[in-house]
Amino acid sequence: MFTATFGGLTRDVLLRRPVRILHSHAEIYAAPALLGGAATALWLRAAPTQVEQALLLGLWLTIQVRVLALNRGLALPTFAARGTSTLPLSPAPYDSA
Repeated sequence: MFTATFGGLTRDVLLRRPVRILHSHAEIYAAPALLGGAATALWLRAAPTQVEQALLLGLWLTIQVRVLALNRGLALPTFAARGTSTLPLSPAPYDSA
């Protein structure tokens, strides 16, 4: 997870490009690495001697989620910045007339 996120962050900073993992409107970037790492860790916790299988599962899952996200245009949810919502923050008072 560390190398997937900070390797890309370092690349973008050195190339003076917008940092990909900080833009939630872009495609999924760090989430597949997190899922692959979690799958590897869970497999190793269940079967500590099956290191190769755990690593292959994590690699496979990371690649599959990334490819699926790119092909389907999936992205993480975005939220409006504070103060830009069109909804009122408090309920409007009732008109008694």
